[in-house]
Amino acid sequence: MKEWGRRLSGAERRDYEKHVNRLGLKGIAVRSYATEFAERGGVYEDDVVVTVQIVRMENKARVREAYERQTGLGKMFGLPKGPKIKGHTNASCFAGPGAGLDSAEEEGGRLDAMRCFAYDSELLVSVRADGVAPLDKGAVADLVQEQLDHIASPGEYV
Repeated sequence: MKEWGRRLSGAERRDYEKHVNRLGLKGIAVRSYATEFAERGGVYEDDVVVTVQIVRMENKARVREAYERQTGLGKMFGLPKGPKIKGHTNASCFAGPGAGLDSAEEEGGRLDAMRCFAYDSELLVSVRADGVAPLDKGAVADLVQEQLDHIASPGEYV
């Protein structure tokens, strides 16, 4: 979670890290997904790695505060808005090369990225997708929606 503050100035980064320390974290779960690499004409296409992080916190107000802090950083960095997540008003996405914060040219293609943040009760959800441009942002948004739908109804298949 502290990784998002790494581009801040020293004083801002220390303030952000103190904020993270005060959140009362109860647990963090992380899962990563990767597509199969497909080489076409010397260029890798449709390559994407998605990491989903779910954080459980003691205080529900702190969950919303953390969400607002994360989305505030995206806005502060001037990241373009990404697609909306259907059925989830407590979710925001940022898309485009700048969303990777370390976007770079690679031999054979440009990297693209998308970041999504959401919260539900005591859970904060962060999704990071990085891949070869153009990233299928709709597919990433669908994955985020599925994850949030499952959190809302954990005993049901959605």
